[in-house]
Amino acid sequence: MAIHSHSDTKPLTKPGSIFADAYPDSLLEIFAILVARFENRKNESDSSEKQPEEGLLPDLIAEASSLLATHGGTVIQSSDGALQAYFHIGKNAVKAAIALRHALGIYNASKNLQSPFHVKIGVDYGEIIRDTDNLHGNTVENAQLLSDIASPDEICVSWPVFNLSKDLPAVYFEMVHPWNRKKIPEGFEIYRIVWNPTQKTSCLSCVILCFRPIWKLWDQTFADIWEDLISNGQTLWGGHSDQKEILDDRSIVLILKSMESILPLSMAVSKFLRKRIQNSTTSLIPIQIIADIGPYGENWQARTNGLPPLWEKLNPGYLYISEQTYASLQQKIEIPGNAIHRTYSGQSFYQVGLDNELPSQETKRFLYQKALIQGDLLPCFYCGDRKHHPTKCPSKNIPENTGALNQLGYCSIDELNDIFYHHIIGENGPGVNPQVEDSLSLPASGFFELKRVFQLRFFRSFWNTTNEEWNNIRKSRNKSEGGLIWLAQDSLRVSELTKAESMLVSAMNKYPLDYRVYVASGFLDIEKGDLSRAEHDFSEAYAIAKTNVQKAFTLLLLSRLYWITGNLDKAYEKVQRIYSLNVDSVDAMYQDVLLKLFQGKEKLACQRLSRLVQEDREFFVAAMIDPDLAPYSGIVGDTLEIILNRARQDAQSAVSDADNEYELSKVVLGKSDLNDIQILQTKIEQLLNKDSYCGYLDIIDHCNSIITTCRKRTIHRRREIWGILRELNKRLETNMMFVESYPYKSMVRSCRQQLVHSSEKIRHVQSIGPALSQEQLAACHSLYEELTKEWDSLESKLRGLNCFLQFCKASLHFLRWSGTFMAITWFLGLFLFPLIIYYLNAFLSGFATLTFSNVWFYQKNCVLFGSLAGIGVALAITIKSLFKK
Repeated sequence: MAIHSHSDTKPLTKPGSIFADAYPDSLLEIFAILVARFENRKNESDSSEKQPEEGLLPDLIAEASSLLATHGGTVIQSSDGALQAYFHIGKNAVKAAIALRHALGIYNASKNLQSPFHVKIGVDYGEIIRDTDNLHGNTVENAQLLSDIASPDEICVSWPVFNLSKDLPAVYFEMVHPWNRKKIPEGFEIYRIVWNPTQKTSCLSCVILCFRPIWKLWDQTFADIWEDLISNGQTLWGGHSDQKEILDDRSIVLILKSMESILPLSMAVSKFLRKRIQNSTTSLIPIQIIADIGPYGENWQARTNGLPPLWEKLNPGYLYISEQTYASLQQKIEIPGNAIHRTYSGQSFYQVGLDNELPSQETKRFLYQKALIQGDLLPCFYCGDRKHHPTKCPSKNIPENTGALNQLGYCSIDELNDIFYHHIIGENGPGVNPQVEDSLSLPASGFFELKRVFQLRFFRSFWNTTNEEWNNIRKSRNKSEGGLIWLAQDSLRVSELTKAESMLVSAMNKYPLDYRVYVASGFLDIEKGDLSRAEHDFSEAYAIAKTNVQKAFTLLLLSRLYWITGNLDKAYEKVQRIYSLNVDSVDAMYQDVLLKLFQGKEKLACQRLSRLVQEDREFFVAAMIDPDLAPYSGIVGDTLEIILNRARQDAQSAVSDADNEYELSKVVLGKSDLNDIQILQTKIEQLLNKDSYCGYLDIIDHCNSIITTCRKRTIHRRREIWGILRELNKRLETNMMFVESYPYKSMVRSCRQQLVHSSEKIRHVQSIGPALSQEQLAACHSLYEELTKEWDSLESKLRGLNCFLQFCKASLHFLRWSGTFMAITWFLGLFLFPLIIYYLNAFLSGFATLTFSNVWFYQKNCVLFGSLAGIGVALAITIKSLFKK
């Protein structure tokens, strides 16, 4: 609760420009400034004598400085009985002032002083000029003024501080009206802090450092190591902590004297544990460490039951410092490495690496490979776990391919660590795998999927297959079969070993050349613990197997058997024999990568792993979480990080290309296409936030779909629009050519004007809206219908004009030919025919024959019939010329 008396004045404005001019190399910032002045009032009778309290003042100043630092303050000056500190957060300055006031009372009581110390505190908030050695500005001067105005053991604050802190619980404010305001700027409001003494804990902040063991991440020996740590703790943190508490789960909580001890103590504990863990090469220390500053106090004594409940989010082995603590600590010491800022459920922390064994801060690693198989037993043949025998392996009850590795491929590395952490410690994870019976969790399904090729369910996939493609078989679903061997393997599935053995003996007698009976017998031997007999049966199965795929399967089983028994050379030999069978098996490739790593061929193994991941995305997660690869988690992690970064870059490039293509093609897309693309864009945005390998691959596929759709629609739209314009231009050109070539221009002048107008319409449509847009397409269709109607009428008229022109041409043609023939006929009839008759009669007169007496008669008939023949020939030529055209 806060009381703010009404005032017509306003808080003083603090100009900082003059200080910025005076200190050009300084930085103008906004802080809360606290000034505390300590004094020791002596009795007048003892004023001439030196009091012992004067020698305590330096110690008091040192303790007060530490207290202010604990609350997030940075002390600038501590001399002449005065302290000056600045705070990033205004409320912290108020809390520090109250804690300092109360701590001084405790100090006086503990020293039993005759003349107790008193403190006068002033706090202001605003702009300051900070240089290397000091603070300057009106805010500093106002804080000093407030400390002067304050009475002994009183805290005075300005209006900005009151406004920031008025919602603090159990803290009250009263306005102060000094009798002498000569030194007080006009409009400057002053408040006195009053707090409830019964609830002082609201303002006490302590530095908390908590170490929490995660028992299920290591074997039983870690409990003894942890008890060792508690027993020897005094040598590690004895001089740095005020209080130690051991919680019910054996967590260690320290109340530190100074926040500067956070890093050294965390590193010391980490080094202590790593030295005592048997496998010193592991990158995982099964503890969580958190440092914070907060009101962890009760009756001014530290308490520890208010720590943030965020343990499930914190990676083991790292130090997590709260944001407020980190900001204060960074002002005091240099924090090694690059701390990563992380936010969990609204609370911000900085993750700090403590030693070189942990993955670098920039590199994210899966942390729980070895924790997945902790136990004292021989590794299970089916899954590799050391906590159960093969007869109890949960994989025997998992049907089909669960798809869990593919689902895990859509999780970021942080999410993988989170869900496997919950799985290992036995808490409810992010959900169950809906494809798996008995509600196995997703991480459990993924773990058993790692070794699926060695399990009974995979054997059933090979039962009656005729497919020679290994990778097709591993994706197929088995079908329920009958027969003695099938019943035997089903008895193995439910661990009825006696019944299975009886059936297999009968099956061997009945089907001595069936490799399946020997594979099933090998599984039986494994569950009975007779590994040498299992080797014999798998070898027999290999010898009688008919197809290369069947032989490859039996070789993988033998390789697994040798791996379990530690005979890596023979395991490698069996895998290489699979390659000689020309069987393209991703499972054989994965085993080859695994064995090459143990042979020291890291470079070649990483190259093959990269090719394998490109061929089958599931092996990205498989290589990341496989406990068999834990000794090489650094090398494998670097390879997978390169693959992930490449996929991320390809996805980002694909998104950019898809966005560009979409922007260019948006105008050509219909509503259905837009809806489909928006759905894909939503999926892409969700997958980008996942930061997962499979997510990036899907992003690339989605982007390619967007680009394909856009380009397909663009090509279709371009063809549609260009087809319409091409047809219109072709028709326009034909009509224009006719009009331009028509000899009688006056008869086609109106037609030409109409065609010119149509040409302008076509050019206008080409410039409508964005190119290839729906608007342009609609305009093209509309213009096509309009011009088609106009040109149908125009072309009808042009056809009439063409007929008229042809008629005129035919008439002229006819007249020319008929005139020619008529001239020839008349020339022959009038001039040549009389001469011919004359000389013919002269010739005939020498003979006693009849001559042509009536010449005109013959001459007239010759002219008549010649003219008619000429007209007929001219008509025929004219008609022939018409048909030629």
